[in-house]
Amino acid sequence: MITLKRIENSKETDLISGISILQKYVPHNLCIDSNELIYWIDNYNKKFDDQMYCYVIKNGAGIIGWLQFTHFKDKFVFLDYLIVEADYRTKGIMSQIYKLANQKIDETGCKSIVLECGDEMPQHDAIVRLYKIFGFKKFDFNYKEPKVDVHPTISWEELPSTLMYKNLNIGYIEVLKTIYFDHYMRWYSLYQLPCLDYAAFLGNLINKTLHREGKSDVLMKLEKSLEDEHHLITEAIGDIISIVKMNDYETAIELIRTQFLVIDRQDLKNEEKSDNFTDNDVVEFANKIRDGVNKMLPEHLQIKKNINLKK
Repeated sequence: MITLKRIENSKETDLISGISILQKYVPHNLCIDSNELIYWIDNYNKKFDDQMYCYVIKNGAGIIGWLQFTHFKDKFVFLDYLIVEADYRTKGIMSQIYKLANQKIDETGCKSIVLECGDEMPQHDAIVRLYKIFGFKKFDFNYKEPKVDVHPTISWEELPSTLMYKNLNIGYIEVLKTIYFDHYMRWYSLYQLPCLDYAAFLGNLINKTLHREGKSDVLMKLEKSLEDEHHLITEAIGDIISIVKMNDYETAIELIRTQFLVIDRQDLKNEEKSDNFTDNDVVEFANKIRDGVNKMLPEHLQIKKNINLKK
């Protein structure tokens, strides 16, 4: 009989067997570091309103798989891993396992699910076909996983992957922001990561995806996202934040002012209308950027000062 057993802390003996299955079937550059997983099993749900769920998949008394997902409240469930021993990957057993997993996801009260499948996963195409059978659809853009490696030094890279969804009721830009900033950046915050640089890297990934989609209103979407207190960062925004961190507010304000001139805002349709906004408007916008970035950073790296015009 197939069952799921939740792992609620790192002292549970079944955890080691679950990690072993992850490491057995997921390529090294796509697999969670076991120390990271152990840390977050003990700490994630204490630190964040969003909740992480981990289960071992059992057949009788034996452990045959690992299930892991995170519920981003009011958005979607991100299905991190559903890994099953090769001998149990028949269509009938996988359907039974997915049904059990879906029941656990339903218990969060969320019907929307997003998952990624790295191109380097063994049997990648078969996995994608299976999820299509389960009702998932592919996002029609070139998605990259923003993987961080901490050995021997901290570095990161973009890995080709397939992003899929089911019952989604938010836009794909919000999906990307949530995965990159609320999932990956939060996950790697346990390291002494140069967060501003990594945030700029994530923002560039999103921006490249948008440009590939041929969106002519990229900057408009960015500005609106910031005004809604979300935290999508483009290369330009990353430059601004880096300058702010050096306390060079005057240069930062000038860069922000330039952004206002190219963003297609309703109240700035024409460049000559730029006089309609004041220095205080620019400062307010800069502080919104700061607030958005602070949401992504551990407390000791947050920008504490209000941004003011230098006189």
